[in-house]
Amino acid sequence: MTPSTRFLNFTKVLGLSPHPDDIEYGMSGTILKYPDTHFDLVCMTKGGNCDETSSSNRHQEMQNFWNGIPNVTIHIINFDAIEEGEDVIINYLEKHILDKHELILTPSNHDNHFFHKKINNLGPALCRIKPMSLIEYFTPSTSLNWVPNLVVNLENEIYASKKQRLQEFKSQINKTYFSDFCLDSFHSSLEFTKKGLHWVEKFRSNATILF
Repeated sequence: MTPSTRFLNFTKVLGLSPHPDDIEYGMSGTILKYPDTHFDLVCMTKGGNCDETSSSNRHQEMQNFWNGIPNVTIHIINFDAIEEGEDVIINYLEKHILDKHELILTPSNHDNHFFHKKINNLGPALCRIKPMSLIEYFTPSTSLNWVPNLVVNLENEIYASKKQRLQEFKSQINKTYFSDFCLDSFHSSLEFTKKGLHWVEKFRSNATILF
């Protein structure tokens, strides 16, 4: 049987990234693994206030990460969602970005970062009318109370490519969670290693997946 090149058989997916690097850190291996699914990735905030982590620098790092990957379109919203109400953000996404998407990806509702939780809350609201599926992706700030029910196995070459591309986030590269130790810990666990899955990305579906 030929392996699928579409993520869960979806053609068009919307991914909400609270900051530059959240989706890249949490699930870019999955995007690299499934080239026949198109991912619209929306960066929801400026991502930095001081000179070395300015908005333009952080956004450029995000662009650099995805350079040469044809199944990704990056959307930088024209306001800082951290300062806006939920209704403003939803209206903007519905008016300017949502278009025949079959799946929405958000950070976890057990994320310890308050802004990640705010972005998670957008998922059910965006799915209220159209028949879209909703899945959460794992982040470094996700609580251990969150249990995945979907795992994507990353082959060694995909994981290596992801780690190399993460070096584009030069403003973050000295942070602890960008160290090799943290990256390898994030992408592995005894539970999955016992099953022969060395490097993984973790997801959780809280709603029916529609095919």
